[in-house]
Amino acid sequence: MEFSIGVCLFSIEQRKILPYAIVILLGFVGFSLPLPLLPEMFLDPERSLLPPSYSLGKKTFLLGLLLACYPFGQLLGSPILGRLSDKRGRKKTIFFSLFICMLAYFYIAYAISINYMQGIFLGLFICGFAEGNVSIAQSVIADIVAKEDKARHFGFITIFTCMGFIIGPLIGGMLADQNYISWFTFSTPFLMGAILTALGMLIILVTSKETRGHAHKTHLPFWNAFQRLFIHSELRKYYFANFLIALGFYSFFRFLPIYLERMFNFSSSQLAYVMAYDAFWIAISIIFVVPLTAKYITPQKSTAYSSLFYAFCLIILLIPNTPWALIGTIPPLGLCFAFSNTYGSLIISNAADHDMHGQAMGCLQSIQVFAGVLIGILGGWLAMDVPSLPLLVGAIMSGACGLMLFKSHKAI
Repeated sequence: MEFSIGVCLFSIEQRKILPYAIVILLGFVGFSLPLPLLPEMFLDPERSLLPPSYSLGKKTFLLGLLLACYPFGQLLGSPILGRLSDKRGRKKTIFFSLFICMLAYFYIAYAISINYMQGIFLGLFICGFAEGNVSIAQSVIADIVAKEDKARHFGFITIFTCMGFIIGPLIGGMLADQNYISWFTFSTPFLMGAILTALGMLIILVTSKETRGHAHKTHLPFWNAFQRLFIHSELRKYYFANFLIALGFYSFFRFLPIYLERMFNFSSSQLAYVMAYDAFWIAISIIFVVPLTAKYITPQKSTAYSSLFYAFCLIILLIPNTPWALIGTIPPLGLCFAFSNTYGSLIISNAADHDMHGQAMGCLQSIQVFAGVLIGILGGWLAMDVPSLPLLVGAIMSGACGLMLFKSHKAI
């Protein structure tokens, strides 16, 4: 299966997906803008928003809780937004979610400006609750694309996610650096996130078309429909596999910055470069590697192999005692994430009934972010004394996913 961005951008399907993909790009730019500054906001002795009397361990634990707020909001909001997109349509739902996100970004910026910690926690929770962009975009793909072409189009969506993770941290590091402009503060990246979210709203309003042509046919009450998803034995297995995968990649994305800050005293700008470097390799893998394997290996096998290799690479990452080793240890992690994220979502999409697809993908996002909540709380506690422990836990969980799928007859 050949992959050509040029062809995709001008195909009928991609023209329908493109507005949602651009919104995902802007959304992940906005989301990742503050990520490299969070360790500095909490752990830096001079710039920390927390009282100086707090120990480093306590600050690290609170940072873990803050990192859990966004995925905890997603945990509660994603199935609801997915269900709304099935009943009311994709376009209306994503526009509503973007509006709530925009307000939340403004609120976080205000809370930071007055050093109101509870407001920062609440604002990130609200952002997470309203963040349903990826699952809704995946539902758009299911609305308009044949099953055999889903892998290529899911990869297309992930490319925009990766681009957001490349651009966001780099811009975020600069927007909080007073060496560039004197009035830049920790709140500036969140203001930019609000502006980008507003731009996403405009794009959806003007350029997108509704793809859920029979939204009115979904009659099951929300909780009945939710229960129906988990009666399906194959879906249950794949949901659990994605939960383990998410534990692996959340441990990396959430706690690698903390690990690097604690072990090598990385600044927010340096952390931004590392995150952008990883996202670059994820995007390269999705564009050039993932599509080449689509017709040679099943999604289940791809997910199993990539999960096992991801666990191995995450352990290798922790061995060198020099940060320069990241040049070689980051790319294979990006490759594994590209496979596990694309095909982990695909096995859910293929197993779900079409009339429940929006809620199925919303539940997937909830399960993934539930893993983010757990790793945020547990990882913050583990990292208090040993900053590498959350990454080791993530490696174990990812390896467990690969072993589980290989035991399944569909993954052999």
